[in-house]
Amino acid sequence: MINIGSGSQPDYRLAVQASSVGATSIQLSDGTNLLNSLAPGTNANYQVNGQPPLNGQGQGGISSPSRTVTIAPGLTVNLEKTGTATISVTPDTTAAGNALATFVSAYNSVADELGKSHGVAGGALSGDSIIYSAEATLRSITNYSAGGSGFTSLESIGISFDKNGHLQFDPSQISSLSQSQIQNLSTFLGDGTTSGFLKTAADALKSLVDPSTGLLPQAVSSVDSQISNQQQLIDSNQARVDALKTSLLQQIGAADALIASLEQQNNFITGLFNYNNGNSQSR
Repeated sequence: MINIGSGSQPDYRLAVQASSVGATSIQLSDGTNLLNSLAPGTNANYQVNGQPPLNGQGQGGISSPSRTVTIAPGLTVNLEKTGTATISVTPDTTAAGNALATFVSAYNSVADELGKSHGVAGGALSGDSIIYSAEATLRSITNYSAGGSGFTSLESIGISFDKNGHLQFDPSQISSLSQSQIQNLSTFLGDGTTSGFLKTAADALKSLVDPSTGLLPQAVSSVDSQISNQQQLIDSNQARVDALKTSLLQQIGAADALIASLEQQNNFITGLFNYNNGNSQSR
């Protein structure tokens, strides 16, 4: 709502504006269009570094129905108002720094978890070869080196070990790189599939966790097989115990029957003896 009158004699009107540039049709309707003064919009016209040229009325150049325009590959800007603006593009290593910090944190978490299997309180995996193999794999990742100029090791990009054996990352070593240095950093890191540190790390981790050939899945499969074999042995021995129990119960039942029979015979013989003994005393 806007007041086109004065403070003492206000004249409030409703102003409606399109949310985007361009010749957008606007209506406010209760059956008929309530807007009585329309000023259709136009596309935004702009030029980058003087190309293509604009005429004296601000027309020509590049026309866009959106305020958000791409002025170079990977570079998008928002058109805020008419006029001239200078856009400065500087290298940004924030994403790379965040990714490296995440790697360092994940590495330390895994190293700490493996460390729990050492010492007198090492648990079930203490001394197991799988622990040493996993630790060797981690060391192979941190020992990565690349030849040529630029960055050649993790230490050269700010990643190093502290006195406790944990990785630490100094983001200041890559925060102010030049464009050429960023390209060298990108070359050092690689893409995870063809070359660079990421390719080496991916291959090393694959040797541990690949579902078909990985060391950890094979170890899990081996343990599962051992558990299965132990369970079969337990079931077999339990069946033998159950059979022995049944046999012993049958033998005990037969023994009880024999004892009962012997007791009956004993009673009979005792009674017979007492009868004969009584007759002898009478005579």
